[in-house]
Amino acid sequence: MSLNDAKPSDPIPDWIVTAAQDARQLLGLDDGWHISIKMVDHPSGKPEFNGVAFVDTAYLSVRMELARDLKPDAEGHRVIMHEMMHVALAGIFQAASYGFNQLPKRARKVAMKVYNDAEEMAIQRMTRAMQRAIVPKQNE
Repeated sequence: MSLNDAKPSDPIPDWIVTAAQDARQLLGLDDGWHISIKMVDHPSGKPEFNGVAFVDTAYLSVRMELARDLKPDAEGHRVIMHEMMHVALAGIFQAASYGFNQLPKRARKVAMKVYNDAEEMAIQRMTRAMQRAIVPKQNE
């Protein structure tokens, strides 16, 4: 995993590097993927986001932005796993995009919105399920 986008003033916390490497291994993302992480105030310029992954499947490249205030708690780990899930599912998105690009512009926009919403919902559910399986609840 490359962290070459980090500025000396914005080091990547060790727990984030470890969590990203663990997620990468769990999801079977091979070493061919070049994954860079950058700590920012607002991922993708949106204050409501804790993370975002910009995936380029042609070059096996990922630029991940994570919120600077992300904490090493269950939510912080979930955000990292969520963004790595986008990488794991990038091939499906790429295949769907090829099909969507054959549609007229208006239909393409609707199809992409429906796909993106469905992908986010699926990733949220899978990430939460994996988190429950990996880190058992304290009160059980």
